[in-house]
Amino acid sequence: MVFVAVVLCVDVVNSLMCYTCTNQTSNDQCLKSSLCTKNETACVTIVEKIGAGTHEQKLISKTCISNCDVF
Repeated sequence: MVFVAVVLCVDVVNSLMCYTCTNQTSNDQCLKSSLCTKNETACVTIVEKIGAGTHEQKLISKTCISNCDVF
């Protein structure tokens, strides 16, 4: 997993495209790609767990970011 994070946080010369979605319950719902702006140099995936026990659910969000240092 650390290797993936390092690859995603490398600056790029060409236009970067990332998968984008917000608060989806399945990765299958996160297959749309979007062109990042010139200042956005990395892709990020955030997985949040909400609830507990049998009510636990994962929410997946993906987007372009300008700085990996926020994580």
